[in-house]
Order: sequence, then C-alpha cells, then structure tokens
Amino acid sequence: MTKKTKTYLLLIVVVIIWGILIFKVVDALKGSNDDIISSNFKPEPFNFNFQKEIDTFTLIANYRDPFLGDIKEKVTRQRRNKTPIKTKQPEEPLPLITYSGYMTDPKNEKLVFFININNQQHMLKRNETVENVKIISGNDKNIVVRYGNQKITIPITN
Repeated sequence: MTKKTKTYLLLIVVVIIWGILIFKVVDALKGSNDDIISSNFKPEPFNFNFQKEIDTFTLIANYRDPFLGDIKEKVTRQRRNKTPIKTKQPEEPLPLITYSGYMTDPKNEKLVFFININNQQHMLKRNETVENVKIISGNDKNIVVRYGNQKITIPITN
C-alpha cells in the first residue's frame, strides 16, 4: 500500500466514525417512540411528614494519649440522691396594707410612717414591726415592707 491509499483509507474511516456520531446525536435530539411512558402509570403521592431519625452515638476514646503517654481512666461520676422536694407551707394571706403618709419625729428627726394594716392605723418608724409587718424603708412616694419572707412595695394612697 502506498502512502496515498493509507491516507484515503484513514480518511474514509474518520468520515464513517463522524457520521455515526452525528447520526446518534440527531436521533437522540429527534427522539423516538420507544421511550413512551405507559398510560397506566400513577405517581406515588408525596408525603410531607419528614421525620428525621436522631443519630445517637457514644464516643469511646480509650486510646493512649500521645503527649502524656498513658491511657486515661474513665471518670465515673457518682450520682447524688435526689433530695425530697420540700413542700411549701401555705402562707398566710397578705393583710390589707395601705400607706397614708409620713411625718418627721420632732425629737430625733426620724421619719414616722402612717400605715393601715387591716383597717387599723399604725405609726411606725423604720425597722419597727407590727402584726408581722416590718417597715424596711420609705419616702414620700412609697414604702417597702416585709411580710414573712415577702418584700412588698406599697405606693402612697391619696
């Protein structure tokens, strides 16, 4: 075979290969009737309930520490016994307390507060207690009293 015939033969093989490729591309773009979906096909209904399963695992790191050279012992924590829950004693109902005003004691210049406890008027200085009601502090706008374990701020009534 001469050099020209080899060239022509290779040219024919290349044209045939390119022809086959072009034919397959054109056939794929045109489509064929072989891929028709049957008419009795019914898609499955879509389920909106996505429940992601929780991935639980434990890591067991029981290997030699590369820096310390020893294996760490697993630390076991001792569980405390649960202490019984203390039930609160029912507290006494809060008495009706109203703040009427104040004046200064002429003897020692301390404030004397006028308060009504259950419709009984009392004159009390700071840190005095009447009927389990203790005056903690006060000014011309309100007073702070302690009844049992409760701190209560009472505004002045006009």
